[in-house]
Amino acid sequence: MKLFLLIVLSAVYIYPQCSDAGVCSIADHNRSAENILRTGLSYEFGYSGKKDDISYSSIVLKAEYNFLDNTSAHLSLPYSFQSGPLGKISGMGDPLFLLNQNIYISSDLSVNLQGGIKIAGGEDNSENLPQMYQSSLGTNDFLLGASISYTDISLAMGYQLAGGRNGNVLKVKRGDDFLFSAGYNHSFSEVINANIKLLVIKRLSETSIADSSNTGSFVTVAGSDNLQINAAITFSYRISETTEINIFGAVPFKKRPVNIDGLTRSLSLSAGAFFYL
Repeated sequence: MKLFLLIVLSAVYIYPQCSDAGVCSIADHNRSAENILRTGLSYEFGYSGKKDDISYSSIVLKAEYNFLDNTSAHLSLPYSFQSGPLGKISGMGDPLFLLNQNIYISSDLSVNLQGGIKIAGGEDNSENLPQMYQSSLGTNDFLLGASISYTDISLAMGYQLAGGRNGNVLKVKRGDDFLFSAGYNHSFSEVINANIKLLVIKRLSETSIADSSNTGSFVTVAGSDNLQINAAITFSYRISETTEINIFGAVPFKKRPVNIDGLTRSLSLSAGAFFYL
């Protein structure tokens, strides 16, 4: 049972930005196990697409600790690099802290609730470049989630409450996000596992930015609240009882036509190594 829990946790832990501001992460931590400390590093890469031609890279330190039988804490600390036609920026990204509470577990069924915060931990107006180049979104956001897993199938919902207008040159104010995801988990052996997910993200209102023609006024960005649909797959390989390697990839079936907030991706990739102590 302990081995099964380790494999499931590793298969859902390394989500990079999947065209969202953090909401994709809150429904992925859906199991708890007793007395496990999990830590490691991942390298995450994303590409905005040819229209903006921006590459996103992050080195992310992650830690997870199950401090009670059914409660776990998750921490993610990114250092990010952005590069595009207007320049290059690097710096601390936004830390993400989550709590997962398992409210029911049996041999086949698990029901969980999640809550957390994404903290504005970095610079959101470096070099006076647009938000899409910045390492930080510049807002303190609150996250809520719920998930259910039955045998190899999982369903989840998440909500991200955006923290208002940031300090970027564009004075970006994002709308809240709602997430629905469905996944399938399959173990090929005791050491190899695959997890496939479909993620549907709806921005609940359009993004607004500063009106360049009228100081102190703001305008909404058409198309910034469109529906997004992403497909993602994660492979995990257990090298030993205490070490795992994870590989992740995601592509959009449908993405927003604008990238004002810097979250749109035409491709996301990630690789990480994690250790159980």
